Amino acid sequence: MQLKPGSFFVETVEAIHKAGITTKVMESLPEALLIPIRDAISRCQPHPPNSWSRELLELVNRSDMNLVTAATKRSRPYTGQLLVSFKTPETPFGEQY
Repeated sequence: MQLKPGSFFVETVEAIHKAGITTKVMESLPEALLIPIRDAISRCQPHPPNSWSRELLELVNRSDMNLVTAATKRSRPYTGQLLVSFKTPETPFGEQY
């Protein structure tokens, strides 16, 4: 189940990121501050929101999702026309519709 933007844990991780707290900064934090941060990160890690930036995904250790979101952004829906050719004994080279 994907977490919805606006959920408590998503908002917490986004606030951590906005405050400039990186994984490097977290290494220096006291345990009392680190526990709720790690809790929010662990809750977001399995299913982070699709709207998150590369930095947010890295914060929750999901840089693998960068590949998925990049591929999704690059893919375009098919908008062309399909050309179908029917071959029958009467039309050996096919008719196009």
